[in-house]
Amino acid sequence: MCADEVDCSFEKITLCAFDEAGAGVGDRLPFLECMDRHKLPLFYNDTVPRSCAERVGLDWNKVEACFSGSQGDTLIAAAQREVSFKIGNASFALPLVQVQDKTVCSGTDCSYAAVSAHLPGAAEDDRVTDDGGGGSEPSIGYYFASK
Repeated sequence: MCADEVDCSFEKITLCAFDEAGAGVGDRLPFLECMDRHKLPLFYNDTVPRSCAERVGLDWNKVEACFSGSQGDTLIAAAQREVSFKIGNASFALPLVQVQDKTVCSGTDCSYAAVSAHLPGAAEDDRVTDDGGGGSEPSIGYYFASK
């Protein structure tokens, strides 16, 4: 149920980084943005995730411990259940981002601007930016798994 149906490693490391970053959208988006700027290799290695974690100030040892242990497996299983519950079993473009349970972008159309434009109750100058600031704390789902 991952983008690469053989291996969920990039999804798992992203969930572990999110767990380390905190629950806030502004806490998580910098890591995700960094990962999305890189062309990830076909087979997992930690070069890009490690670099992104260090770049945004996450403790790589904690992220890696989550990834290598049962916590990462638990996060992946929970994410897979959420995808099935919210999206169903239909295929969709990856990634798919929802704000307040409504799809706001998918595939290559996803960016800070695309997501920020849909943040509820945030003034134009107060929306989420690259530095993670601003706005109220909406519900954002970033789905990178299908079927």
